[in-house]
Amino acid sequence: MNGDNNGDKAPWEVKKGLRAVESSNGVHMFSPYSTATGLYGQRFTEIKDLPMMEGISREQFGADTTLQNQILDMRWRGDIPNVPAMTSNAMRYQKEYPNQIGNLTFNELAMLSNLTGRQRGREYFASKRPGYTGPPFKMPQPNKTPEEYIARIREALKQKKQDAKNLQNKVPYAAAANNPKAYNKQITFLDNLLSGKSSFIDKIMNKDIKRK
Repeated sequence: MNGDNNGDKAPWEVKKGLRAVESSNGVHMFSPYSTATGLYGQRFTEIKDLPMMEGISREQFGADTTLQNQILDMRWRGDIPNVPAMTSNAMRYQKEYPNQIGNLTFNELAMLSNLTGRQRGREYFASKRPGYTGPPFKMPQPNKTPEEYIARIREALKQKKQDAKNLQNKVPYAAAANNPKAYNKQITFLDNLLSGKSSFIDKIMNKDIKRK
């Protein structure tokens, strides 16, 4: 393991953000420019020799979202040989470039490293230091710039929160209309949308129990 194990699985917002920016939420599962594959744009050349990938082609991997999530969680923890943990990357950026990371959160720094890799990420933040005299930082084309990458992630997460808010306004009405089937369907959808971590779900369920 490459150390810095901060949690067993990548947080929901990391997966949601990477899905949006890397594959347009599953629309583009195979990059024509590299071996980036699946929801999260994971490079097949980096993972093809992992034990669980034995006998798995790039096409099969691109169709197996369960396996994609498993390997992203490994990347988050640092369980992929010779690939630094996303958590480790974020911590390193925070430590080495505290005045250059601006308002980027820990999870955003980790996601950014999915684009840049650890070293290129360091080069990006180093280029933002006062008095930097090296060449302008550029990502290999046709990649997004770090700024574009983070902007797309934030847009996706903002939309998810708005979707959740809109659904919150609908759930009580299904219950009020005495339509248990629709109510349970909405609760299940909300639970999936928020990865089972919404206090709102508990609030609604508790109110429903009390009402009965």
